[in-house]
Amino acid sequence: MGRLQQALFTFIAALELSGCLLFADPINKAPVVKSIAGPLSPFRGDTATYSADVSDDQDGPENIDLKWAQFQPDGNGSCLYATAPTVWISTTAKPASLDVPYIVAIQTLDVVCVCVQAIDHNGATTQFCDRVTPVNPKPVATLSDVSLPPGQTTHPLCSNVHVFGASPTSPAGDKLEFDWTGRDPAGNDLQIARCPGSASDADQCFAASSPGQYTVSLTITDSTTAADGTVTTTTSDPSTLAVTVDVDRPACIQATTPDVNAQTILVSRNQPNQPPRILSVTNVADDCDSYPSPSSGLQFVWSVFDPTQPNPSWVPQTNPSAASFTISQDLFPNVRPGDTVQVRVEVRDRTTQACYLGQKLAGPLCSQDTPTCYTSEAAGCSSQDASDNPTCVRWTTWNVQFQP
Repeated sequence: MGRLQQALFTFIAALELSGCLLFADPINKAPVVKSIAGPLSPFRGDTATYSADVSDDQDGPENIDLKWAQFQPDGNGSCLYATAPTVWISTTAKPASLDVPYIVAIQTLDVVCVCVQAIDHNGATTQFCDRVTPVNPKPVATLSDVSLPPGQTTHPLCSNVHVFGASPTSPAGDKLEFDWTGRDPAGNDLQIARCPGSASDADQCFAASSPGQYTVSLTITDSTTAADGTVTTTTSDPSTLAVTVDVDRPACIQATTPDVNAQTILVSRNQPNQPPRILSVTNVADDCDSYPSPSSGLQFVWSVFDPTQPNPSWVPQTNPSAASFTISQDLFPNVRPGDTVQVRVEVRDRTTQACYLGQKLAGPLCSQDTPTCYTSEAAGCSSQDASDNPTCVRWTTWNVQFQP
């Protein structure tokens, strides 16, 4: 036995005699973060969720503490070797189905580092980072017709159409620009502008000045500025809305004085001191020229029918624009006490084409509780039926009896 071997044997024997044994402790390795699961290009304004795939040589994932942080990259744009993140949030690594995720609110377009530290029960630590680059979501333009009358699918002619545009996908605080275009039924550019009293370009109005289908289109541009001053702009696909405007409806007498449904009107024949009897139209419904609106363009044509004449017929009177008519005995020179004559008023609007049917007016008086009258087509009219009066006509008739 050589001297070195003899010395080693003597040393080990001395340790055994003293009751001491010699063991070699194993080396504790740091956990391994294989990857971070989560979006690397999340939409700004969304919430991104991240989790870590972690393993360890001694501990199971449930015994590893995870600490998360987010911070800006260094001057070189790197996310490695971060030394002092501002906030670490602790979670516990578990099997993937039970993992407590790290949730990040993406508020800007600035690049951010999402980092995780994995710490085992012996304190061994490792760090893993991913570079996350948010993107600006493409806005989605939505259009709605907010002025459509309840229960109706078309707008009345001459009404004011109000359309509203929005982008529900744009994050709050973004600068939105609304680009509106449109066409009228003839294919011409539509004059569309911000609604009166509105402070938003999202509210647009136009005048439905002719019947037919209008088209309104909206494109929204979303702009946001990053911390370095970079402006990012995204534009939506165009959204198109069809708006149908009804044909011109005939004017409709809705109220008269005295009431058209009243009994026969009595007029004194031979008492000149009696106040004159006046018939009036007090309310007319019309899509473009309602009455008594000051701007109404309606015409009122009065006619009388005297059955005492040899060949009685309806005789139009003068001043067709007046809504009132005074009954004069001079209009009926041959009537005697007890005779009954008739007075009729016709209301005509400026644009509607209607007709007579067999030389008679095509349609009865609109009742006072009916908001609109029927069309000339509903009365059975056609262009072949039109006589010498091509304008829209609605009328009512009073029976007038002369008394002594």
